[in-house]
This record gives sequence, C-alpha cells and structure tokens, in this order.
Amino acid sequence: MKRILIVLFVTFSLGAFAQEQEIKQRFIEVVGNSKMEVAPDIAYFSLLLVDNPKENINVEKQEVEISKILKKYGVPSENLTIDKLSGIRQKVSFWGTKDVVNRKSYLLKLTNLAVSDKIIEELSALKITSISLYKVENSQIETHKLTACELASKNAKEKAASFCKGMGVAALAPLAIYEQNLFVSGEENEYQPRLYMAKAMEDSAVGGEQEEPQQAFKNIVIKCTVRAKIEIK
Repeated sequence: MKRILIVLFVTFSLGAFAQEQEIKQRFIEVVGNSKMEVAPDIAYFSLLLVDNPKENINVEKQEVEISKILKKYGVPSENLTIDKLSGIRQKVSFWGTKDVVNRKSYLLKLTNLAVSDKIIEELSALKITSISLYKVENSQIETHKLTACELASKNAKEKAASFCKGMGVAALAPLAIYEQNLFVSGEENEYQPRLYMAKAMEDSAVGGEQEEPQQAFKNIVIKCTVRAKIEIK
C-alpha cells in the first residue's frame, strides 16, 4: 500500500512540476508560408503509334523515323521508353479482311527544352496518332524545396517579431519548428496535359503552311508551410 502511495505521489509531483514549467515558459506559435516558382528543364511526352493500313501508316516505319529525329537533336535513345504495346485484329479493307493492327505507347523524355518545339513539329509530321505533354520536372527540385523551407522559416520568424513588437514583449529562441506541408505541383498529378495531333495541326495551317506547335510550359510551383513555437519574455 505504501509503495502505491509513493508511486502516486511521485507521479503527481512530476506532473505538477511539468505543468509549472510550461506555465513559466511563455511562448507564441506562428505559421510561416512560402511560395516560389521555378521553370521546368525536363519534359515528358506521351506518344501513341497505331498502324493505319488505309493511309499506309506503319508503326515499325514510324519507329525508325522517330529514332532518326531524336538522333538529329542529340536525344539519347534511352530517353524513349515503351509504356505499353498491343496488337488487335480488325477490318482493314473493304472486303472485310482482317489483319493485326499494332498499337504502341512511348514515353519521351526531353532535357533540352530549347528544341522541344522543333522535335514535336518533326514528330507530328510522321502522322503519329497522338503526342501529348505528360509532365514537366526541374532537375534541381530538391534544392528548390530546401529554399522554400528556408523562406517559410524566415516568414515565421518575421511574424513572431511583429507579434512580439505589438505586444511589447521580446522573442527569444525557437522551442520547436515543424514542417506542416510541402507541396510541389506535378508531384500531386497536376501535370499539364496538352495534345498535339497531326491532323489538328494540318487543319489549322494557314495558306498551306503547317503551323508550328508552340510550347508554353507552366512553371513548377513549390509551397511550404511550417509551424514554429517561439519563447517570449
């Protein structure tokens, strides 16, 4: 019985001491935010190739021509990867004969966006079924994330200083800082779908000249939110 009473007394004493310390240690909590934008330097395009015997379009021939175009602009062969492929039998002539129609989906990675317009233009001339922008990235995104966190922390510090000035108290060292949120557009499926189809561009051509597709990549947005607990006196 005595042991139980001793344990209860010690527990109560520690709880009271901790509560007293918390009361003596005055602090304020603030939230710091930051938002920054960086230009992408990597773009991924989705290419869909489909056989079309009626127009004499063959996937294998298109693949050869695609390789030539990418080599011309110095794009490494490993930057073009197969996403999925399939073959189906369907009617390909008036008489009802059926043949295997190949479908291949590729993912193309471009790291030199200065020539992306020209590459897409030449690929579209091959009458590829569809070319769409899948996503964009920045090669230094991890460094930019750290910068966003630093800016959010500075914002929290500035807020704390303003609050303390208004209340006539002094801000001391931070007791704790928590990362509340770190958002990067693109990592949350906010990719920028944009479709380039050879037929659509041919229809929009003026005076018989093919209109060049113009890339307008959105900047990547980075947002950071931190919560800071700062001691005051």
